[in-house]
Amino acid sequence: MKVLLIDDQRLIVLPLERHLTQLGYEVKSIVSPLIAVETYETFLPDLVIVDLNMPTINGVQIINYIRKQKGDQIPVLVLSGTTDKDLLVEAFDLGITDYLRKPLYLEEVSTKVKNCIGVPDKKGKYIKPSITIIERKSVGVIIPCHNNLAYLESLKVTNFLEAHSGYHFCFVNYNSSDKTLIKLQELRQANEENITIYNFHKNIGKAEAIRKGLLYMAELEDLDYLGYLDPELPLNLDDISKMVDTILITDSKMVYATASIPHYSIYNRIAKTILGINPGNKMYNAKLMNKEIIRSLFSTKFISKDLFTVELLMRMKKHFSISRAVLQPVPFSQLHVAASRSEKLINTGEFFKIFWNYRRKDHQVAKNITMAEIH
Repeated sequence: MKVLLIDDQRLIVLPLERHLTQLGYEVKSIVSPLIAVETYETFLPDLVIVDLNMPTINGVQIINYIRKQKGDQIPVLVLSGTTDKDLLVEAFDLGITDYLRKPLYLEEVSTKVKNCIGVPDKKGKYIKPSITIIERKSVGVIIPCHNNLAYLESLKVTNFLEAHSGYHFCFVNYNSSDKTLIKLQELRQANEENITIYNFHKNIGKAEAIRKGLLYMAELEDLDYLGYLDPELPLNLDDISKMVDTILITDSKMVYATASIPHYSIYNRIAKTILGINPGNKMYNAKLMNKEIIRSLFSTKFISKDLFTVELLMRMKKHFSISRAVLQPVPFSQLHVAASRSEKLINTGEFFKIFWNYRRKDHQVAKNITMAEIH
């Protein structure tokens, strides 16, 4: 029993390919709709599972080929996160067997496949039911690591990846002296498709680690959103899913999780006075953003190691031309996360360094951003 799986986001459908293969189906998965027709002709599937929203050739065009040009009546399942009603009506008019909307559980898809073409002969072999959710979007998450072994063990990355498709973690390790790198290598060995280790043998700092990771991940074509977590103010990985849901619902360019830090009222007053921005009594310990704005905000190195978040807000202010009194360059949404952090001395000089740098380099920064967008 052959299943042809057509989806341009491999990370999302990879668990489905594995699961159907374990159940005994012969599965061929392709990420380029340009070769869909050729593959269909040579593979001769018993069932086609196809996404609708794909570049160059969409799912409706592929279904049209199967139904109209070939005249084949094999089962066709649409597995998609689209909300385009016209596209769905076209698909049903062409005679699709069923439509499954992402996100949904992997077992739901498996059941539909069994109902369409039956169950392969796998006598004596028990396949554990899957709890994996087939997500709507692919997400890259950067986590900077510097002697963060305990944090990595608490994250339970493998459990998260077993439960969610479409995620790629990039751990940027910079000069850890504990067993952080060993732990990362263990995680990658168990999840090679979903984990990248970006290793530096010198202490480049958290801000630069995040920047390097984001720029690296921005080159991966199958990711829709990129974000980062700060190990100093940890989040549960399940909160990433909440951030994805929020950015999809609000259609924002960026969402962020915050942790209230009472002593940052001093930090807030200095930032407002010197830089004209108002961070509030919060630390922004996780951000998720559209991939399209990554190069605009992260193309150049940050000048401040201690006030990376503040400097990022200054870049947002410049790039999106927002007023002095407003933080958000785009509609933001907040997830409140309980956290604590020991009070530290605010270095006023860092604020002045940011202020003078961005005041002097208005035209240069704008030029860098423009070039990044063009390329």
